[in-house]
Amino acid sequence: MGLNARPAEKVQLLLARLEHVREVTVTAEDRRRGVVAKWTARCPGHADRNPSLSIALTEDGRVLLHCFAGCDANRVLTSVGLSWRDLAPGESSGDGVASKPPPVLLRQTDFEIRDAGGRLIAVHRRMDFSDGTKRLSWLTPGPDGKLQPGLGGLSPADLPLFGVNRLDRSKPAVVVVEGEKAADALLALGVNAVGTVTGASSTPSDEALRSLLDFERIYLWADKDAPGRQHMLRIGDRLRRLGAPDVRVLEWADAPDHGDAADFVERYGDRARAELQKLVAVAQPFDTWARDVQAERARVETEAEPEKRAVVVCLADVEPEPVRWLWRGRLALGKLTLLEGDPGTGKSVLYAELAAIISRGRPFPDQAKTPVEPGSVVIVTCEDGLGDTIRKRIDAAGADPRRIFVLREVMGADGPRAPMLPQDAALIEQAVHDTGACLLIVDPLSAHVDASVNMYRDQDVRRVLTILAGIAERCDCAVLAVRHLNKATGLDPIYRGGGSIGIVGQARFAFLLANHPEQPEDAGVRVLAPVKANIGRPAPSLVFRIESWDKDPDTARIRWEGTTTLKARDLLRPPRETKQDEAAEWLREQLADGPRPAREIFEAAEAAGFSERTIRRAQRALGVVAERVNTGGSRGAGAWYWRFPHDVQDVQDCQLSKVGNLERSDDKKPQNSPVLGDFTRVQDCQQHADHLERGNLEHHLNGDLEALRRRVLELAEQQGFPAVTVEGLRLEPSQRAWKSAVRVWTERALRQALALLQSGLK
Repeated sequence: MGLNARPAEKVQLLLARLEHVREVTVTAEDRRRGVVAKWTARCPGHADRNPSLSIALTEDGRVLLHCFAGCDANRVLTSVGLSWRDLAPGESSGDGVASKPPPVLLRQTDFEIRDAGGRLIAVHRRMDFSDGTKRLSWLTPGPDGKLQPGLGGLSPADLPLFGVNRLDRSKPAVVVVEGEKAADALLALGVNAVGTVTGASSTPSDEALRSLLDFERIYLWADKDAPGRQHMLRIGDRLRRLGAPDVRVLEWADAPDHGDAADFVERYGDRARAELQKLVAVAQPFDTWARDVQAERARVETEAEPEKRAVVVCLADVEPEPVRWLWRGRLALGKLTLLEGDPGTGKSVLYAELAAIISRGRPFPDQAKTPVEPGSVVIVTCEDGLGDTIRKRIDAAGADPRRIFVLREVMGADGPRAPMLPQDAALIEQAVHDTGACLLIVDPLSAHVDASVNMYRDQDVRRVLTILAGIAERCDCAVLAVRHLNKATGLDPIYRGGGSIGIVGQARFAFLLANHPEQPEDAGVRVLAPVKANIGRPAPSLVFRIESWDKDPDTARIRWEGTTTLKARDLLRPPRETKQDEAAEWLREQLADGPRPAREIFEAAEAAGFSERTIRRAQRALGVVAERVNTGGSRGAGAWYWRFPHDVQDVQDCQLSKVGNLERSDDKKPQNSPVLGDFTRVQDCQQHADHLERGNLEHHLNGDLEALRRRVLELAEQQGFPAVTVEGLRLEPSQRAWKSAVRVWTERALRQALALLQSGLK
């Protein structure tokens, strides 16, 4: 049966809005299914570089869509401004469904996002249709200069403000509006203006806003709706925090609902510039406007709320309930668990393994006799590729991919973006509810928390995590949030997670994933150790090995290797001393009293169990100076000595050399000093001796870092190597921790430690 005209027109309506469309051959199997035509195209529902969308037209006029990357068909249509109703067969198909005329593309506008120097960073494409809908998409220049879909891993918040390259820096003021269209309208009037590119739900980064700090005054112009006001409220707060001296707000009192600067210019036409001057004349200070906006919001919320009253529950009316475990001791249904670790330790490989266990109903590694009920898993992530990374990892783990769902993007007013908390909590909960998932994974947590949330502020993070905990409770699922460690060392494991302590405080369980301290790092052996357990006893630490999948060496998988007695604290301790470390410590002690003959050092080292090669490595690591001292006045009658740079004994020798054999003639090479060597060295000694003559020996000692390190270790040993906090980092009370720290401390840190130890002796 051939194509009738009406269905062909409708499928062409869809194809006209897609990119890289190519017709493909209809197979015999397709014909049996009633397919009469097929095409492939780039999917508009995600950043698609290789066409992954299949479009088919059946003989009864139906349009079939399938995205091999996992996009829902509704999302595909929404991304191009269509719905299923627009593609429904007409009366000629016999199904009786009447369809409205499809919307027509009115205009396509490409807004170029350039940095202050004019370099093209991205293009924001806006497509306006006749029914009032719009479609927004991002493109970025590729290596060949051609535009490619998506932002290539960037976030809109990281992009420059639109129009920043067109600002006249000689003018005293700039206007900030929401969106490129509004900014473009003001720029056409000759007004210094920039537009945010994040949409109202997000906020430009500090780096983007710093480009405005050179102006004397910054005017904010909010769209006339609640999201627009909140958008400018956040921007104003950031500008004030960044040090902007004068921030004011322009208000268009007669604006229609959702009206912006573009509507203003369209209404007033040739008078727009004069009318804008009137708004500038009555602009409010930002602080005054912000108080009014917040007061109005509080008033509206108060009026909308029912009468408040305290809800008190008597525990006698509460039935005790057992904890329902997904993985006993680690993942509880209705509870939040944290997985923490440095980048590259295998956190995503681990949760792929957990997803596989749950999807197949296999037992967890330490509970071989208790297989779990097969269930679904939702992964919220924006870091890894779906096809080349996530799918291959779950295949390597042996998962059932039909039970694994990935939430990468949500459709916002400005097109697809990563799901963010707290604003997209309802959408995340809907995904968990619709899939019936028993585990929700958020990887990493920081990438899915809105920029307006301060991750180092306890109240902010608890508000976000309370929302996650609520999803876990209402959906009866476990939540696993992944986060990286901070850069501090020597701290208790509970303080090592990035962000506020409130994050681990809100979680019921927390686990640390780290390299096995007794195995080489390249061996791929990892330890999963408990950091916190609010329910029951802490689970034992587990050991596993990351290895290549036999079907694809570029894909990692896990092999479990039992339990270990290692604790989280053991995983974060400084590395154990090597033979060279021990030799360096021994050599430091040997030279503590000043220079010594190299021969004596080698003999003592052999007796102590150190080879000459190890001692020479320790010498280089410590910066120990080797120099020949002439003891007999004749050539070859000297000996090699080792010393620390600027050693006190060296200074004393320099004082002696001042009256030594310093003869030099114009036609001869410099004579060797009887103590320290060549003429250049003698000049250095002369300067050291001058310091001594001026009574600056104490100053010289203070400048000797090695002497300072020795003094700090001596006092620490006298006090039993106590626990102290130096430059904000707490040092554990152990000899090993002290020795490791003293080796790397700066002079400032050493002096702080010395002051603390000296105060402890009084």
